[in-house]
Amino acid sequence: MVNRIGRTHDGFLTDVSPGLLAYQYSVNGVDYSASQEIDDLLDRIPEDPAHLIGHVNIKYAPRNPANSILLCASWSGLRTSHQYRQAEAARLTRARSNDTIPS
Repeated sequence: MVNRIGRTHDGFLTDVSPGLLAYQYSVNGVDYSASQEIDDLLDRIPEDPAHLIGHVNIKYAPRNPANSILLCASWSGLRTSHQYRQAEAARLTRARSNDTIPS
């Protein structure tokens, strides 16, 4: 339901544990800390999700901002961190120089 009616807002992913994402956000001056179980959504995150720690988008219920999500089957607020993008670019550069670009 939050995915359908929720408002998108900036947040910060603070911790990644097996099957769990912890994040924080602020709405109308009120700070929230939340976590989301993601066991059914593991196919929607990278192999090493620790690279995702940082800025994210969350969706929250307008009538109850404490009710929020970071990820669902049809939407993701995860952003790829700058360091992760840099590491991925370096890996692709090495692969290109070795003619081993993955297909």
